[in-house]
Amino acid sequence: MESGRRLLACVCGLALSVAFACEARATEPDGSVAIGQEWVTPTDDPGGSPRLRVSVRAYERLAAVQLVVTAPGGVAILAERVTATGTGAAVQFSTPGEPLSLGDLASGATAVIEFVVERASGASGIASITVIAVGPSGLPVRESAGVPIGVVGTPPTPRNGALEFPAGTPQADRP
Repeated sequence: MESGRRLLACVCGLALSVAFACEARATEPDGSVAIGQEWVTPTDDPGGSPRLRVSVRAYERLAAVQLVVTAPGGVAILAERVTATGTGAAVQFSTPGEPLSLGDLASGATAVIEFVVERASGASGIASITVIAVGPSGLPVRESAGVPIGVVGTPPTPRNGALEFPAGTPQADRP
């Protein structure tokens, strides 16, 4: 009985030492870049198309930085103005749907891009903003953020002074 406990303790100790000796790797956000966003003009502004400001801040030197913006159906997101601080920022405008090249960003540099958002009546969804770059170690860096445009999901129903959000109904083309 005593030898069984010793064997179990030895096996457990060996397993723990192997577990702690192995290096863990993760693909979670590593803090290389931060994406910020704000609406410069309201999304329901009757005077024109709303403006979306996106900031890309590098926390370490990044090479070949690209910004990819994917819009939901019925929405067009067009780059209007780009300002960048930090050495090596050379902006090249792109056609809608193509990556926007921001060049190289030094550690602490920020690129600010202002977009015009045009949407068809009733169009809504979540736009995707993705930064793709090469970090100082030569490994790829990829960070994404989502921006809600219009009313996303099922519109609420006012009931007894509160907004009620129904659970939704399955779409006919899905099981």
